[in-house]
Amino acid sequence: MSDINPTPALAGKETEQVPERIPTTHKLATALEAAGAPPVMIARAWAGDYDEFKSTSSVDARTLLINDARTARLFAIAEQAHAGEFAAQDWEAVEWFNSPEGQATFAELVTKGKRKQAEARCKNRRQS
Repeated sequence: MSDINPTPALAGKETEQVPERIPTTHKLATALEAAGAPPVMIARAWAGDYDEFKSTSSVDARTLLINDARTARLFAIAEQAHAGEFAAQDWEAVEWFNSPEGQATFAELVTKGKRKQAEARCKNRRQS
């Protein structure tokens, strides 16, 4: 039997721990279940209705969560939401940005921004 270490580069070094990526929708739904939230609210959390990147509501996702939590008398959840504990994490933002939906949204915003800049330039030229 050989005394050769199969991974000499790791010998004597601690391996870096990568934090587990738990989606915000999962964290929130689990917290709502633990708090005894109404089933409809838990279902909305799992569906992403309270997620700033997944929600299709015209109301801000965090505002919606805070209002629903207060209505359900889940004041601790409302405070946690207000403090940003259920806000999307950086890696979720990057994943959304790189998704087809994120790219389409970004392209639309850039196009609108360029259109506004062009309109402003034209307006300034007319005033000169």
